[in-house]
Amino acid sequence: MADVDMDELPQTPRSVAGDDTDLSMFSGESDLVAAILGRLGRSQREDDQHLCATAAAMAQAVRDQGVPGTTVAYFAAASAALSPLARAGPGAADRNVAGALLAFLSAAVPALPLAVVRARGRQVADDVARVLEFPSTPDPGVRAGVRCLAHLISAGDKSSWEAVEPLYAVVLRLASDQRPKVRSQSHSSLRDILLSFQRQAILVPASEAIASVFERFLLLAGGSNDASKGSAAEGPKGAKEVICILNALKCCLHLMASKPSNTILKYFRPLLDLHQPILTRCILEILHVVGDSPTVQLKPDVLLDLMCSLGLSVSTERKSGDELASIARLLNVGTRKVYSQNKNIFVVKLPLIFTSLGDILASEFEEARFCAVETFKGLIDNCIDENLVSQGITQIKARHQGMRSDPTVIEKICAILEGMLDVRYTDVWDKSFNVISEAFDKLGESSSDLLPEALKNLADMQNLSDDDFSFRKQVFLFNYRCTSITTCTNFRIAQR
Repeated sequence: MADVDMDELPQTPRSVAGDDTDLSMFSGESDLVAAILGRLGRSQREDDQHLCATAAAMAQAVRDQGVPGTTVAYFAAASAALSPLARAGPGAADRNVAGALLAFLSAAVPALPLAVVRARGRQVADDVARVLEFPSTPDPGVRAGVRCLAHLISAGDKSSWEAVEPLYAVVLRLASDQRPKVRSQSHSSLRDILLSFQRQAILVPASEAIASVFERFLLLAGGSNDASKGSAAEGPKGAKEVICILNALKCCLHLMASKPSNTILKYFRPLLDLHQPILTRCILEILHVVGDSPTVQLKPDVLLDLMCSLGLSVSTERKSGDELASIARLLNVGTRKVYSQNKNIFVVKLPLIFTSLGDILASEFEEARFCAVETFKGLIDNCIDENLVSQGITQIKARHQGMRSDPTVIEKICAILEGMLDVRYTDVWDKSFNVISEAFDKLGESSSDLLPEALKNLADMQNLSDDDFSFRKQVFLFNYRCTSITTCTNFRIAQR
């Protein structure tokens, strides 16, 4: 199709800028131009007006060629218009026209047949990448161009990393852009690209590129130790970029190849040790996504070390209710992932994790308390098995015969649970009953041996006056459950 004369594109007045128009609304429209003009024709936004003017010009170009107004034809017209702009360079390109063309292309590209993307996509992608590098390209156009470029990469030929890398590098570079909306668009586009790379060889170098950028910014920031001299948000050059990449990793790390992911993960512990809230929040959010992902494979020892570090921080650092709730939830999903990968290294850390959850339960924040209870119950149900219980019972019997030994893992856990009935937890005894009741259900006939102090404390609570004790109903229900467990246990023993 012949080039479009860019001088003929109508110039439209300025207006108040706002958020980007959701161009995905035009997906599936039989006539893209008619849809754009119909929905945005009365908009007072400057970028919408430029988009409508460009759409009208593309329609005229297609009519001049005597071809039907299909998405493919509009794409060809916009591509032909963009090419001379890209070749002209930033000094000669009209910024408004460039932005509108990128927006139009981003609306057209998702509806293209795959064959068209494979045949014409690379040339257009190169032009889009050049225009994205122009300093004069307006922010909405940059965001639209990133979306367009991501789709062309995702739908294009992925057999050669060398061919894809220059385009991918443009999207990755914008992940640390100073413009927040451009940055955010880059992050979501990186996610979409990595999704399209799954189970393909190209995923490894694409993931390594993200890890390399992260390491470079850490080095630029002066390393994790030097970065502690100022706040992470206002620290040395490179510190802001580290935050930007961490934000990108929230939606990308679980999609990356294992080795680069583990490379990144090893830096999280020293970053946590800086005690910067913004860093801690970012890492928590990343680890939540990792914990929820059924496919990501990270080194369980490194992941467990991070869980323990966060758990220990509960008692050593003052944290907000949101942070405590987030840590409690993470100890639930994250530790389950470690447990499924390497049960042996996880089990020995259970007492530390239970202690951390106990500290959260004793906090003043209701949501954090609730999350702690749910995590307690999940760990009791999923991670306490017959082997742990058997080891504890064997050691108890051996001590009764005069042997000396250190407490087993299950004994340490039960001691922590029994401690949840002391005065420190008075305000949350109802929640303590809930957790310990779960433990009684799990331990069954071994409860009386492993939780003797809990039974004694509950009996003492029954003797408190109503004025001193507001949880009598909960204790009654709890004792009823314990009695039921004991009765069933005695019945099973009698049948043997």
